[in-house]
Parts: sequence; C-alpha cells; structure tokens
Amino acid sequence: MLVSSSSSKMQSKGHLLMFATKKDIPCAILGLITMVIASVGSPIQTQIYGEAFEKLSKYVSGEYRSIGAFVSDIRLLCGLIMVVGVVRMVFTWVSIHVWLIVGERQQKRARKLLLTGLMRQNLEWYDSKENLMGTLAQVNRCIEEIRVATSENVALLVQGTSAIIFLLISAMISSWSLTLVIMASAPLMALSSVVFGKLTLRFASKENSSSAEASKVLDWCFVSGNLVRLLNGKYEDSVSFNRIVDSSAKAFTKMTLAICSSQSVLRTLSFLIFVQGFWFGSFMVSTGRLSIGQVFTAFSSCLLLGTHITTVASVLALLNKGQAAAATIASFMKKDDYFTLGDPDSAEKCFDPIVTGRRIRFDCVSFTHKNSEKQSLHDLSFELRNDNINFIIGPSGCGKSTLVSLLMKFYSPNCGAIVV
Repeated sequence: MLVSSSSSKMQSKGHLLMFATKKDIPCAILGLITMVIASVGSPIQTQIYGEAFEKLSKYVSGEYRSIGAFVSDIRLLCGLIMVVGVVRMVFTWVSIHVWLIVGERQQKRARKLLLTGLMRQNLEWYDSKENLMGTLAQVNRCIEEIRVATSENVALLVQGTSAIIFLLISAMISSWSLTLVIMASAPLMALSSVVFGKLTLRFASKENSSSAEASKVLDWCFVSGNLVRLLNGKYEDSVSFNRIVDSSAKAFTKMTLAICSSQSVLRTLSFLIFVQGFWFGSFMVSTGRLSIGQVFTAFSSCLLLGTHITTVASVLALLNKGQAAAATIASFMKKDDYFTLGDPDSAEKCFDPIVTGRRIRFDCVSFTHKNSEKQSLHDLSFELRNDNINFIIGPSGCGKSTLVSLLMKFYSPNCGAIVV
C-alpha cells in the first residue's frame, strides 16, 4: 500500500516533502504555531529594552526623585525579560521536538519505500543496473539530508521568517524613518541569498552524482577484488576513482564556498546596520524628533532582524542541499517503472515452491537476456528426474545459471516451455 500510494508522488520533480502524508499535518501545524509564538518574544524583548533605556535616560537627566523608584522600575523590566525568555525557551523546545518527529517520519517512510521497491523488482531489473550499489549508497545519504532539512531546519526557517516579520512591524511602529534607513541594505541581502542559493543547489547536485560514481568504483573493487588483480586493473580503477573523487571534492568545495560567501555577505551587511543606525539615530535624537527609547527599540529590532536574516540564509542553503538530495532520490525512484509492478504480493509469490512432481522437462526453451543480443539458451530440450542425481556441466557463460533462474521463475523463456 505504501508503494502504490507513493508512486504518484514520484512522477513529479522531487521536493523536500515528497515523503510527507496527511498524518504529518497535525505535527506540522503544532510546530508552526509554537514556533510563531516563540518568535513573538523577540519584538516583545526589544520593546522592553527600549523602555529600560528610556527610564535610564530619565534617571540620568534627574527626572526620578529617588534611586529606589528607578531600581524598582528596572527590576520589573528585568523580570519581564526573564519571563519572556523562559516562555520562548519552552515553545521553541516543543516546536523543535515536533519538527524532529516530522523529519524522522519522512526518513522512515523513505527507507521503507526504498526497501519495498527493491524487494519487488525481478532479477532482470538488477541485471540492467550498471551502478546500483553506488546509487543506493548515494540515495541513503540523500535520505539523511532530507531528514535534516525537514526537521530542525524547517523549524529554524519558520522561526526566522516569523521573527523577521514581527521585528519589522515593531521597528516600523517605533520609528519608520529610522527603520527604512537601517534596512536600506535589505534588497542586497535578498539578492545575495537568491544568487548563492542557486549556486549551492547546482554544486550539491553535481557532488551527489560524483559521489555515486565513486561509490560504484569502490564497490566493484571490494566485491571483485580478485578479478581486478587478475586483470591488472587496479591502476586503471585507482586513476578512475581519484578522478571522480577530485570532481566530487571540487563540487563540494564550490558548494561550501557558495554557502560561506552568502554568510559573509550577509554578515557584512548586518554590521552596516550599526553604522546606519547610530548615525541616523543620533541625528534624530539631537533634533528632538525621537526619544532614546524609540531609537533603541527600532535599532535593536533591526539588529535582531539582521541576525535572523543571516540565520534564514544559512538555513536556505541547507534546504537547497536537501532539495538536491530529493531530486536525486526522485530520479532514482522514477526509473524503470520502479513502483509499477502490479500485484503487491508478487515479491512473496515468486518464492513459492514450484517443484511438486517427479520430473522437470525443458521443451525447446530459448532465452535471451534483456541487454544482450546473444542467446543464452537456444532450442534447449532435456529432462531432469527427481529420483536421480543430475549434473549440469559446461564452460563459463554457457547458461548454467540461467537454467536455475528460469526454474526459479526469475526469468521467463522467450519461447518453449518448462513442464513440471
């Protein structure tokens, strides 16, 4: 049932939620709501910071009659900051926990879907795969990348996005003019995220394909080590493996450079917020258009906003990496009618016993492998008796293993009949 329900998903381009189901909706809604509630704490704290600096400026200017009144007000604000922090911690923990459950569920479904699909394939499908082991190793790694992308990274994306919206509203309420000056570099931040995000996705896809090819060569050397030594192919395989690994390393290096470049640009633009904010804020205070509390509220909101933008950019880079992993999995699972094999119980039925009589007779049996032009068996006829010891003797490649595969119904003969 899992395979049949997921086959329609595989027909489209792979995406991060390709293994999600309706059962994940309650968890996703709970994680979304709790993280949004936790994000509200950021603008609330900036308002408290602004109020604290406003009272500090009043104390410095002598508007308080006694230091006790000032300490009492500050003590209350400090207590509010602690309460907001504790509430944010609880809701953030709940949200991260829920999103981790969503990611683990997707990983479980993906691995179960992969295993079920492999068990349902016939022997011809395995024979037609040239890079099956390398591809499977890469697909398993991609499943882990999807788990990481759809768990804590989605939670951080929701947190960062909602915090940016709330902080922007808080800053605009405090001083729209100061907010616009501070956030003048926001378009550059967005452009940097888009450009470097596309580069990250491209190089991640290239690194995935190169890693699969390298796994193929490595698996061949491990499984067929004696043959490699016999044919003196270790040097050729070593050169091929090093070439592919170098290509994978270059793609990984470029992907890392794209991620780091995005973070560097965003961090630089975030630091410019200090310059823009202090310069224009001091001007507005000196002219009496804004109070110190308003300036600090808007400035701290924009400062936290820039930090969240940097976090979101980093998360988007990891999500792009997960998107590349999803595309790799989808491309593998769409090939060769991976999920369209008819009867769901065919994997079990192919192992049912078929020999119940005393004789097995081959009548004019011919067979050709799917990817071969040469016949493995041609017009073959003979009989095996159950009360005798039977031997099938012949040189390598004459079709001895093919006879067994035909008896086990792994293959079907092109013509002729096998009678029990």
